[in-house]
Amino acid sequence: PFEVPQRAQAVRQIVAGLERLHRHMHWLGVAAHEAGFDTLFMYSWRDREVVMKLLETMTGNRVNYSINVLGGVKNDITPEIAAELRKGMDYLEERIRYYLDVVTTDTMFLNRTRNIGTITRDEAEFFGLLGPTARASGLARDVRLEAPYASYARFPISLITDERGDLEARFVVRMKELLVTC
Repeated sequence: PFEVPQRAQAVRQIVAGLERLHRHMHWLGVAAHEAGFDTLFMYSWRDREVVMKLLETMTGNRVNYSINVLGGVKNDITPEIAAELRKGMDYLEERIRYYLDVVTTDTMFLNRTRNIGTITRDEAEFFGLLGPTARASGLARDVRLEAPYASYARFPISLITDERGDLEARFVVRMKELLVTC
């Protein structure tokens, strides 16, 4: 079997991390909108644009990244791209800390998320829930830890869980996951 060079695996993991940022911020915006918090929707989608620009800088595409090629990656990270990534991550970390504060302190938001849509750990396990929804119900599951691929064995992730299982917990888990990604 052919082995992908470690640097290419690391570049792939960086793109996967950026895509994770993108997906979580997308979810934050849509969920905030559904909760009637359109300001948070607009802010998160504005900041989501930073992630999309970073992905475009790295891969040449904003949506379909196609960084992987047989045996490696399409583009390497140049010093200029590395500087853009650091700048973007610094900005996003600040914004995500703000979002975490909002979803845990805003009274109106908490009225619409705390003790709403609660899924117990047993229910999450029974229904086979995955991802942040499962982790917000206390299930410590993540394929990146259970069956590490690419360079996850070299650059492990931190697992974020919450026991409450409600909508607020799902927001908190996602925002904290973003902070360990930044």
